[in-house]
Amino acid sequence: MRSVLDVYAKYRGIIRLLILYVLSKKPLHGYGIMKELKEIMGKMPGPGNIYPQIRYLLRKNYIEIHEEVRQGRKRKVYRITEKGLEYLAENMDRVNEAIEMFSRLKHLFDCGFREIMAELWVLIKVWDKLSDKDKAYVKEILGRMKEEIAKILVRYTRETKASA
Repeated sequence: MRSVLDVYAKYRGIIRLLILYVLSKKPLHGYGIMKELKEIMGKMPGPGNIYPQIRYLLRKNYIEIHEEVRQGRKRKVYRITEKGLEYLAENMDRVNEAIEMFSRLKHLFDCGFREIMAELWVLIKVWDKLSDKDKAYVKEILGRMKEEIAKILVRYTRETKASA
């Protein structure tokens, strides 16, 4: 089983690739990047998720900054570099896989998945403060959920093998 840190590290890498992907279409300012990522991910990532990745991509020379003046305001516009295009091309399989995964996640979000994840994060934060009875109940609920999902996946696997 992968650790939370493994998932987070992979997520960071995917966000970096998706930033390169949207910049390969056209130069964008930071908010424009976030809006484009919302179209892919189903949720707009916040500045705290995006700007550290932008700084990383700048340090690696995968993107560059150009200042643009619009309506009297200076804006930083990010553009992908040749090096960034090469790196993106080497990793397009991962980009396509991520886009497909986020597309599927949008369906789960429609079923309340995002809210469940938010509640689980809160649960993690307060876990030590819960009574033993509540902890046991949470374990029971999660155990039942895991079993039901496993049943669905077993059924899916059988149906897939039968149709092959």
